[in-house]
Amino acid sequence: MSVAQPVQATEDLLDRLSKAENGEYFTLVKLKGAGVPADLELYFCKNKFAVVQVRVKTLVSGVVHEFGVGARDIKPAGGVYELKCKSCNHELQVKVQPALGLLNLLKPPPYLNAEEVDGILRRLEALAGLYHVLLAFQQDPTCEEVPLAAAAPGATRNLGRLAEDVEVLELFVDKCPIFSRLGMASELGAPARPRLRLADCARPRTRGMILKALLEVKMLLVIAVEHFQNDETQFTGKQLQDFHNFLIEIHEDCLAGGAAEQYQPVMESWESLKSLVCGPSVDAAEVEQRDNTSQKLTVKEAWKVLQECAANLKNSVLPNLQQRGQPTSDLVLPSTDFTSAAGGAVFKAEYCKIWRRAIDTYLFDLVHSSRYAKGPTQGLAMIRNQWSRPDRALQLTCPSPDLDKAIAKCSEELEPFLTEKAAKRRDGVSVNFNPKNSTGLTNPGENLCAANALVQFLFSVEPLREAVLQAPDTATTAQSANVAPKLEDEAQLLVSGLRRLFADMSRPERGLTSARDVAAALYGKELGQQQDCDELMHRLSLLLQDGLSGIDGKPFEALGCCFRRHLVGATCEARLNAEDSGEFQPRCAGPSEAKPFLSIPVQEGNTS
Repeated sequence: MSVAQPVQATEDLLDRLSKAENGEYFTLVKLKGAGVPADLELYFCKNKFAVVQVRVKTLVSGVVHEFGVGARDIKPAGGVYELKCKSCNHELQVKVQPALGLLNLLKPPPYLNAEEVDGILRRLEALAGLYHVLLAFQQDPTCEEVPLAAAAPGATRNLGRLAEDVEVLELFVDKCPIFSRLGMASELGAPARPRLRLADCARPRTRGMILKALLEVKMLLVIAVEHFQNDETQFTGKQLQDFHNFLIEIHEDCLAGGAAEQYQPVMESWESLKSLVCGPSVDAAEVEQRDNTSQKLTVKEAWKVLQECAANLKNSVLPNLQQRGQPTSDLVLPSTDFTSAAGGAVFKAEYCKIWRRAIDTYLFDLVHSSRYAKGPTQGLAMIRNQWSRPDRALQLTCPSPDLDKAIAKCSEELEPFLTEKAAKRRDGVSVNFNPKNSTGLTNPGENLCAANALVQFLFSVEPLREAVLQAPDTATTAQSANVAPKLEDEAQLLVSGLRRLFADMSRPERGLTSARDVAAALYGKELGQQQDCDELMHRLSLLLQDGLSGIDGKPFEALGCCFRRHLVGATCEARLNAEDSGEFQPRCAGPSEAKPFLSIPVQEGNTS
């Protein structure tokens, strides 16, 4: 089967469309159900409440797309973009909408006591009322007002609780300025007629904000319902009954079919959005063939799949982690000895925890390196396949609601995790393939080999390494090129360079860095000239002892003392007399002065 390679510029465009203003990635799910227009595909970020809205004007399937709009054209704060494929009639309108701020309508968990839970349940009823108000505005483009009194003509559902919750109404109107509250107090003795008014009801911007507000309120309900359904032990008996009554009501319309039916899982959602923007990445026939094969799994084959999954972790993944110096004591090898209905869920959680560690530690960067012959596209497909490999086998051998939740949770985690890894790789943070996660030092042809060797030696002296990292960061005044720098300034430049370099070398994911700044401080104007480690060590000693000691206030005294304690030796002279017995006895003489040294030349004549 053939595999289509997406255009890099289009992938960069999608990458930018799915990224927040601060550079963080959206965790997008494709919305469905009540309130979602049939002519739009809506991808909602459950964490940030941003939306990527796609209107398909002309759909051309099976073609890799490239557009005139690029990643640099995307505005950080959102916008509307017309995407027309250069090679076919495929055309999309993509709108990126930032959050309105309605996430603040509901306090996030945890809820610490019964009183808090009572308040959240009342707030959910008010939000359900707000949802129906917004739905009325969305369904009727000519609607300009909706009453806020439950007994008023044209009142929508759950309006009583919304009318009582002044905080919800005030925050909503503040975040959505197209709305205003009218008639909240009686005028000239007339009865109050509270209502919510909409300005410019037919204006496109108004219609867009109505839809965005409707989706944010709906997803607040979804998130809250999922939270409580995952742990009903936080309810009292009465609260549990009230919650179930609330579910019965909202399942009739707002969350028809349940909370989980209001959106697709993260992986499916991402593949759907990527297919619309970038085009196919895998031949459709291959996908269909793979799905048909998985449907025919027998119980015997399912047990074999689970045993193979566990054996792969034991014989390959865990040893690879250990070889890279990664702790594995917190990782439990999943067992196929299912003694309870929860065994499948436990297997899935333990299985994905190990794979996540492997992806984070080495696997993601391995499939993007030249060491992986099949290339990153097939490498990522392999990762996704391994992540979900036991799912159908577990559903066949140990089905349970807990297993379904575990599979859904793990499924939602993978794509954001891979997206985060991709972002770090673009920022230059990648896996370290060196033994024990050590950091290599580049040698770009400036005779840095001696400096690199010295730096690696110094870094291995743990007390000195810690002293350098804790040294103060003091600014130095730039010197003219024609003026010889002071020894104190050179010493501070050396410490600054060592601090940055040791910080880089302390990061286990950093496989490579450069010691050029440190070498420049050691070599001075002779950078690039051949020098050996002994010469550089004496230069380093001069800067860390004499140079640092001459700085006012002695801010580097601890570093200088540490250097002397661990790297400077001393000789003492002792004079002995030979006795008749053949033994040596010390002579009485004045105390000899200690003679410090950095190194002792090893040469013929002084080793015996």
